[in-house]
Amino acid sequence: MKVGCRSCVGACEVGAGYSTGVWEITPAEVKTDLLVRKQGKARLAAAAAYPHVCCVVCGLELRAVLTVAHLDHQPGNNDPDNLVFLCHTHHWMFDACLYPVEAIRLLRAHWQMTKGVPSHTARMKDAGARAAATRKRSAGARKAWATRRTTEPEAPGKLPISSDDEDDSGL
Repeated sequence: MKVGCRSCVGACEVGAGYSTGVWEITPAEVKTDLLVRKQGKARLAAAAAYPHVCCVVCGLELRAVLTVAHLDHQPGNNDPDNLVFLCHTHHWMFDACLYPVEAIRLLRAHWQMTKGVPSHTARMKDAGARAAATRKRSAGARKAWATRRTTEPEAPGKLPISSDDEDDSGL
């Protein structure tokens, strides 16, 4: 019996078993309700649970290119906590285990909270105070450097340069 797995798109035999490191299929474990894709039902369940529809990785908001990914890789499990919207590229990357499930969940929560509006408040909340402190330190450092430059004693063995020693021959 042929099964549509993530890697070979229907070319693997269930009798031989299949392992991706995430899940294994053996003949005893084959359940038809888990292998039947219900993308329409999954899309409806995800849209009802998550009003802001975008790829949770890149924020792409074009519904025509978004797919619904199942976090547990079982296409029959349409629980809203198991579903995320991903563009085709990031869906492939998620299926290849390049993104951890917890990271995808955090990104989904972030996009639902911000509704696609960029917010830099979390990262930039103290930017003004930090810039003022940097300017103050820089001004203090310039003042200290100028003070040291004018009050430093001459190094031993070094002759002081006076205006009389300069050669004004007009080279």
